[in-house]
Amino acid sequence: MKLILSRKGFDSTYGGYPSLILPDSTLLSLPIPNRRFVKMEKQSLYFNGDFYSPTKYKDLKIPHLIHKSLASHDINISTYQDLIDQLLQGKDIKDNGKKYPKSEPWYCHLDPDLIREVLPREQNWRPLFGQVKGAQKELENQKVGINDLFLFFGWFRRTIIENGILKYDHSDEQGKHIIFGYLQIDDILTIKDKIKIQSWMKPHPHLGKELWNAINNTLYVAKPTFSWDSKYSGAGCFKFHENLVLTEANQKVNPKNHRSIWKYSLFPKGTIISRHSEKNWGEIIDGNNKIPFFQSAAKYIGQEFVLPECPKWVKELSFELK
Repeated sequence: MKLILSRKGFDSTYGGYPSLILPDSTLLSLPIPNRRFVKMEKQSLYFNGDFYSPTKYKDLKIPHLIHKSLASHDINISTYQDLIDQLLQGKDIKDNGKKYPKSEPWYCHLDPDLIREVLPREQNWRPLFGQVKGAQKELENQKVGINDLFLFFGWFRRTIIENGILKYDHSDEQGKHIIFGYLQIDDILTIKDKIKIQSWMKPHPHLGKELWNAINNTLYVAKPTFSWDSKYSGAGCFKFHENLVLTEANQKVNPKNHRSIWKYSLFPKGTIISRHSEKNWGEIIDGNNKIPFFQSAAKYIGQEFVLPECPKWVKELSFELK
């Protein structure tokens, strides 16, 4: 079983802020914005016929347990738009590196789509992940297939509640790369063949008009349950735990808290991982000692990194029960 580490959610280019470690330790990935749909809406270029209307942050409901937890602190947040409004307090949002005023409801790219309750769903809905163009070609080259496992990671930062408002925690300025979700592959659908596309899939952005004809447009469908243990759901999200943190905390190795310096214990030298070479491993001299480190590849190198075998530490994660 291959492991695919997939970078997703808000980052320094799309969104411009970290996703959230909420006060109750829930991880909530913020899907990236899509400014192009705002321009289309102003020009009355709505999507009709077989194509769905693209999703806005105000369409995404906050999961029930998160809503309940925040409500216990007298914070009434019902949608992702509400959450972003409170968290950013009118600050600009980035789309493709450019800042835009957050003065109107924004569209978003909900992918991976892992949480049933954020949108109305058909009963047979299952989590999905889409990929296109060169990134999908790389997955094909790595022979990613049925039963392989995606682990989704992103930039996360702790939040606190201060004077009745949800805010980023100033004691966690840099944030960390953290694994927030997963999906084991049950089926792979290439949109160009227009086969096996079912109605329950259509809210996914890779079935919208913008991406329908994109080069290599592909959907990965989640398994109902894990292949190695049916008591676990085949896709889902994690509650925060230190074993989900990729970023190295050792100050001798990572004194500036760079998110992309990852735990050497997870990726020791000799690990085979796509988009990486021997240059990604090095040593820090500490007196008479040499401390090894691993520097993960930058985003522009690739969105997904593939390991040919699933490391032991992956199966020790706390996956969602079915």
